[in-house]
Amino acid sequence: MARPYKCPYYGGVKSIWKGYRILKDGKVRLRRCCMCDRKYVTRKKVIL
Repeated sequence: MARPYKCPYYGGVKSIWKGYRILKDGKVRLRRCCMCDRKYVTRKKVIL
């Protein structure tokens, strides 16, 4: 079973996927915590 993404601010595991952020290395996934409503970036990078 996959581990859920944990919010670095609140520590909650309930989050939804909100899109991508473009960096010079490529795209990274943006997630939003359902508990504290803050966005954070996961470490998984999307290769183009």
